[in-house]
Amino acid sequence: GVWALLTAGPGTRETADAPAVALDSTENARAAAHEASLEFAIDDLGNTAVFTGQMSGEWRNGAGRVTTSTVTVDAVWSRGVPTGPITWTCTDSEAEESAIASTVTCEGVTPDGLCGAATEVDDDGDVRFTGGYAAGARHCDHGVETLPCGAQLSGRWVQGVFCGPDNRYIYPGGRTWLQGTWDAEGQMLAAQAYFSDDGNRDVVPHADVPRGHVFSLDQSDAAEPSSAPTVGDPHERTCTYPAASELPNSGSGLFARVALPAGMVVAYYNGVRLPVEVANERSWDENAYTISLYSGEHETDDDGMALDLPSAHLPRYCATFGHLVNHADPPHTNVEFEYCVHPRFGEIKCLRTLVDIAQGSELYADYGYGEFRERTPPPWFQERATLK
Repeated sequence: GVWALLTAGPGTRETADAPAVALDSTENARAAAHEASLEFAIDDLGNTAVFTGQMSGEWRNGAGRVTTSTVTVDAVWSRGVPTGPITWTCTDSEAEESAIASTVTCEGVTPDGLCGAATEVDDDGDVRFTGGYAAGARHCDHGVETLPCGAQLSGRWVQGVFCGPDNRYIYPGGRTWLQGTWDAEGQMLAAQAYFSDDGNRDVVPHADVPRGHVFSLDQSDAAEPSSAPTVGDPHERTCTYPAASELPNSGSGLFARVALPAGMVVAYYNGVRLPVEVANERSWDENAYTISLYSGEHETDDDGMALDLPSAHLPRYCATFGHLVNHADPPHTNVEFEYCVHPRFGEIKCLRTLVDIAQGSELYADYGYGEFRERTPPPWFQERATLK
């Protein structure tokens, strides 16, 4: 649809703001050849494309903008044919949910779609992807996507999929990463953990995971949280450690191993998967380590799923530490739970810092029980100790 929208023809309304320049017969024939594809694109989109910009007779020639009810496209035309750069901006929130990003700028466009060096920018103005496009999708030997959690996918992209033999998942902060092979589905197939103290990313195996351990996608199911429950996440190990909580009668807590900056994901919450409706029917004792997975903008057809660490798994499980974070009322909370997609654990929860946290300080999150309307909060919450 990109090429069709950008080539002049029937069904569009043109607004000229430049003097007309005559086209020779060859150029007219070339422009006319795109008319059928434009009509198809407009019918498919269900609306009319409106062009505003420079014209040469009947055809676009120079800078201009194509606008539909869902997108705006800024480009430069050479006598009816778009050249580049091309900036595609999604203006419809529903359409944007299925798009790669709200704005994509590419070097050029062909009948197959956007192509060349590309940059994607989200609604907040943050760069989401840099690399290359071909046939309207990410396709390059090296491209970098920055994920909502602050991690990056760095490496090869093929027809929109992150896949290749030497790709990297770079954790937030850039000092720890998983490097190896991602398959044709974009899933981590085999990768090892690496760490750099100085940020130069020297190839050094991470000291806090078994030497030579091979990580792969290992999403939990209804029975097991992980096939390797004692192998920790390398990034989480550099950021946090468990110890006795400073809150009375609160068991273990989670602490900052190093000084943690505000806004960084520092821990993960994994567990077995069960429907929220099942969890809601259980007692609070059974839900001691249960958390809802989806919420808000991340709702899907599987909305209503929860993560849980049953008591039978607790003595051995240490693949993630997020379940050890204790509750505190504001203003003492310093981390919050978020949805994230992890290359090893799949869809889980993570913990992002709300403020700068000093080394050795305990992490606290607001469990949100004070906002419960459907059931009475657990007894411990009603009788909880508070920080002074």
